[in-house]
Amino acid sequence: MSEFYAKRYEDNFETLEEHTDNLIKNFHILKAKYKDVLENIGIDDNILKALEFACIFHDLGKMSKDFQDKITNKKKNPKEIPHNFLSGLFLFNNGIEKHLNDGFDRYFGYLIYAVLYHHHRTINVNEKVLKEIFEEDLKPKIVHLGWLSKYNIIISNIEDHAPYAVYAYLSTYGQEVKNYIKNKEAIFIKGMLHRIDHSASAHVDLEKERILNARDILNNYISKKGGFRDFQIKAKELSDKNALLTASTGLGKTEFALNWIGEDKVFYTLPVRVSVNAMYNRLSNLFGEDNVGLLHSFAKFDMLDDGEIEPILDIINHSSQLSMPLTVCTADQLFTSVFKYHGFEKIYATLMYSKVVIDEPQGYSPDTLAYIVKAIKELKEYGGRFLVMSATMHPFIKEELGDFEKIIEFSKDKKHFIRISDKSITELTDEIADAYEDKKKVLVIVNTVKKSQEVYKLLKAKNINVKLLHSLFIRKDRKIKEQEIISNNKEPVVWVSTQLVEASLDIDYDMLYTELASIDSLIQRMGRVLRHRKTEPTSPNVIITIKDISGIGSVYYKEVVEQTRAYLENFDNKFMTEEDKQAGMDFVYDENKVPKFYKQFKNNLDLLTYGYQADDKKEAERLFREIYNVDVIPQDIFSENRENIDTLIDTIKEEKSVEKLRALKQLYDYTVPIPYYRVQNKLSSINLKNVFVFYNHYDDEFGIVFDEKDNLVNYV
Repeated sequence: MSEFYAKRYEDNFETLEEHTDNLIKNFHILKAKYKDVLENIGIDDNILKALEFACIFHDLGKMSKDFQDKITNKKKNPKEIPHNFLSGLFLFNNGIEKHLNDGFDRYFGYLIYAVLYHHHRTINVNEKVLKEIFEEDLKPKIVHLGWLSKYNIIISNIEDHAPYAVYAYLSTYGQEVKNYIKNKEAIFIKGMLHRIDHSASAHVDLEKERILNARDILNNYISKKGGFRDFQIKAKELSDKNALLTASTGLGKTEFALNWIGEDKVFYTLPVRVSVNAMYNRLSNLFGEDNVGLLHSFAKFDMLDDGEIEPILDIINHSSQLSMPLTVCTADQLFTSVFKYHGFEKIYATLMYSKVVIDEPQGYSPDTLAYIVKAIKELKEYGGRFLVMSATMHPFIKEELGDFEKIIEFSKDKKHFIRISDKSITELTDEIADAYEDKKKVLVIVNTVKKSQEVYKLLKAKNINVKLLHSLFIRKDRKIKEQEIISNNKEPVVWVSTQLVEASLDIDYDMLYTELASIDSLIQRMGRVLRHRKTEPTSPNVIITIKDISGIGSVYYKEVVEQTRAYLENFDNKFMTEEDKQAGMDFVYDENKVPKFYKQFKNNLDLLTYGYQADDKKEAERLFREIYNVDVIPQDIFSENRENIDTLIDTIKEEKSVEKLRALKQLYDYTVPIPYYRVQNKLSSINLKNVFVFYNHYDDEFGIVFDEKDNLVNYV
């Protein structure tokens, strides 16, 4: 045969030449849009030439008889040698020799590495079989590679030692990986091959257009709000530097970040999905939906609605391929790559020429913080630029990222008048109800779902307008509640919630009643009170209870909470200023005062420094998130919707593309994501991977209803 197939899309085939053309198209998109940035980080023409060759040669092994038989459904050979290993044979040809000049030849090893390992396959290759396939199958087919001349490559012969050279690379795989996963040029070539290949296969452009008028848009927006603050203006001066910003809630950290970003490619990360979605909506409204991507594990379902689906699918596809000029995402989408799983280079190579904003780092556990800090330290050496920003900064982050430019901007407003209460949160419900009757918007934040339900029941009995939000509602109900809490409803209300509302939710309440927690969580909770108003309260508007606290030891480190309580003793019936809050972070998170917390952070940082790697991406995600979540349908929801759920499962199994995606969204609307270890004894399968029925009761007012013996009692 003279025509060879590389891809199959249902009943349509894409030839090897067509697929290669698509890769080269995306290679040139990269050069056209980011050549200036790549030059600034040391990616020269010879490195780009190696990448171009990787794009051209990476799939030539698909010319093998075994692969062509498989793709055309003729037969599958269980002993087939993976095509990426066979592709390496074609690199040893007479047509490539003229390109091996003094500048390029040192990248030849990286080129071979990228081609041989652009797929993760078990290496079990027999040298004799490799030689036979080379001589009897592949070498005679080079006469069909005349189309390579369009790339200035003419192959008339593959050298006889090619199978021996490839076998030698495969035999020393372990040592090669150790060398290359720490090498900037090798990471870039392999990582960009992954991205270019994946984008070509998905038929999307590698990079969408940069937002070249981003600062003009920002300037127009800021001018309507009264102009830039001085510290926001400084962001432009720091645009080529790495920076740590500590600024009071409501002062405009996001605007600082956007001025720092300018026209560069950026990933804007936040700790939780609800915050990511809120920021995505905010930035889409500012820069236009075509310019902003959304990336988290549930993004495609959060974006789908009853409107036109094609534009949404386009954003989803480009976001998943890292192609958008501005992408809002959860941190796990980027920083799991620090575990160096197979294919991690795709993320690292992209972040080399991108900027990354890490917003609200205090929202992560010490484990996750360690992983993020390690990735930042590695990637900034490769050219990546980072902005870490928060209302309060952990002292050990400032220490670990010591060479970052530091900007501190504290508001002089006195917004938070503290009262420390020796009553429990349940004993304060009469007072909370009185605040509501006094026409106040009241936020009640507790540390566990169970406690939130308990407080809600007590307040509900008082016949006031009280609402409940926590993480154990099915997604459909939770989304309604999330939209309601961030709406501009100015009527008196009491919302009872958990940490879910802490980070980056743009809500503004009159009063906060909260359980004692870690200092950083309390500061975030305070940030939801008088967020956009300069009113100075004349009586306490932040009431912190220190009695019968839930979640200590299970949600928060006991030593951290104890140090927080010690610090707060200085502020009973006093204002807590923004400077006081940062001083509290420094006081509480002194490594000598919270040794268990700090040790957890340091041990994980050291683990990665010593070279720990995850076997695959799923293991990396589990380590990063610390838990393995499953999606569960509460028994009551399953029974009430059994017929519809069965129909959705059939659609998911039988249909393709849009119909399947819509069915998945509807099915997941019935689910709650829960750590597997907490519910493993109460699950039954519904014959769909990773979705189970959960044998607890459910109520759309309370969420999942607990048994006293449940592992969920201390869940947040």
